[in-house]
Amino acid sequence: MDKLRAMTWFCRAAEAKSFAGAAKAIGVVPSALSKTIAALEAELGTHLVNRSTKRLCLTHEGEVYYEQCRALLQDLEQAEAVARGSQMNPRGTLRVGMHPALRVVLLSALGTFLDQYPELKIETVVTNSAAAVVDEGLDVVIRIGRMADSSLVARSLGHVQSIACAAPSYLRTAGEPRHPNDLAKHPFESLSAMASASPMRRSLAAAWRCPWTCLRDIC
Repeated sequence: MDKLRAMTWFCRAAEAKSFAGAAKAIGVVPSALSKTIAALEAELGTHLVNRSTKRLCLTHEGEVYYEQCRALLQDLEQAEAVARGSQMNPRGTLRVGMHPALRVVLLSALGTFLDQYPELKIETVVTNSAAAVVDEGLDVVIRIGRMADSSLVARSLGHVQSIACAAPSYLRTAGEPRHPNDLAKHPFESLSAMASASPMRRSLAAAWRCPWTCLRDIC
C-alpha cells in the first residue's frame, strides 16, 4: 500500500465529509477511495471512519489521525516548496574539484557564474580523481580522462588533446627527441601534482602528434 497516498486520500475524504465528493476531487471512483481507506484502517488496526451514517464521520481515533496526517502533509508540501525554490535560486556552498589544466578556464568564468547566483559560494580543489566526490565530499569534479565503471553520474563536456612541448632554449641544450621513447630521457613538469612520473611519461609519449619543430613555434 502507498502509505502517503492513503494518508492524502484519507485527509481529502475527512475534509469533504463524503467518499463521493472526495473521490471526485481526487479523480478516482468512490470504491477505490473506500478500499484504500479500509486498507489503511486494517494496517493501523483501528477504525478511522464511521460508515453507519449518510455523511462520512470520523471516529475519535480518526480525528486524531487526521490532525497528525494534515500536519505531516503540510510539512511535506513546505519541504517540497523549499526544495523547488533552492533549485530556482541555488544557495549554499558548491565544492568543485578540477583538473589543474582547467584552472585558468574555469576560474575565469566563475565571476560571471557567481553574478548570476549571488547566494552561492564556490570552493575549488585541484584534483582529477572522480573518487574525490566521495572521498573529499565534493559536489562535482571536472576532470580529464576516461571514466571507469562507476555508480557516479558523468557527462562528457568535450575533448582535449595532450601535446609534448619544450622551450627552444631547452631543446638547443638537451637536443630534440626524435621518437616518443626519447621522452623518458628528458625531465618534465607534470600538470598534475598527483600524477607519478611513469604515468606522465606514458601520457607524454602518447601525446606525440607532430614534429617538435612545429611545437617550438607555440611554446
